[in-house]
Amino acid sequence: MEKNDFKRFCVVIILTLTLHLVTMPVLLYGQKMNVYRILFLVFHNFFAFWVYFFMILVKKKKGFVEYNEQTTELLRKEPNKYCILCDNYKPERAHHCSKCRQCVRKMDHHCMWLGNCVNNDNLGHFIRMLLYAVLSLLSLSAFSIYSIVRRDKFEPMFLFRTILVFIVIIAVVSSLLFLALGFFLIERFIFVLKNLTYLESCNLEAFKENGMLHLVNSPYNLGWSKNLRIQMGKPYFLYMYGEKGDGLSFEKNFDCEQWPPRQMVERWRQYNEIPFLP
Repeated sequence: MEKNDFKRFCVVIILTLTLHLVTMPVLLYGQKMNVYRILFLVFHNFFAFWVYFFMILVKKKKGFVEYNEQTTELLRKEPNKYCILCDNYKPERAHHCSKCRQCVRKMDHHCMWLGNCVNNDNLGHFIRMLLYAVLSLLSLSAFSIYSIVRRDKFEPMFLFRTILVFIVIIAVVSSLLFLALGFFLIERFIFVLKNLTYLESCNLEAFKENGMLHLVNSPYNLGWSKNLRIQMGKPYFLYMYGEKGDGLSFEKNFDCEQWPPRQMVERWRQYNEIPFLP
């Protein structure tokens, strides 16, 4: 992890712990417990637990292309799928990450806040982490507003008013983060339903703007139901565990060696005067 990535990850951890642990005593200080406050404690801690859990899984699963007998054999059969930087086999949908300095299987994007790539092995966990983070922020912002409207007064008034100011700050911050992460989650989930990575969507838009891509759908789009099952798991598992595959080959709805086609990528790079790396 680079130094800047590590700093950002520390900010994420501090912010997460603050929104989880520090907010509870502030919101509940001097208040009589009722059904709403008990429900807040239960759901707030439940959602926070899953955020931590999936954050660990996202960090743990790097998704790097390994150098082993399997990739060596695949490179022998498909010599055009080669990364000169890794000196290794580069599967379809893989990209060489300039931050991680390795090829990443089915790379979605490099998350600068977590310090590693969202990839074939952790994409489902990343979506789940976002989902529970959004739910946690929703419960926090809703209860903060409730605490402002229905707060029990206590003495001294100076302390009461000071805590009330902090609660207003919590409500504003949690609401803004809820909106930001909520929109980000919706965007990511749309990509999941299309079985499209962020990098593939960027390529698609770039090619369409240059009038070089006539295919709207990628070969990996197998229908929203199957796309969801492939990346998030089966419904009866509540989408808690995905069928991630090996990240070396993928089921497609039409045959192609690479998407976008290699010739199209080369033409687009030449058109935009971008050096091409095989």
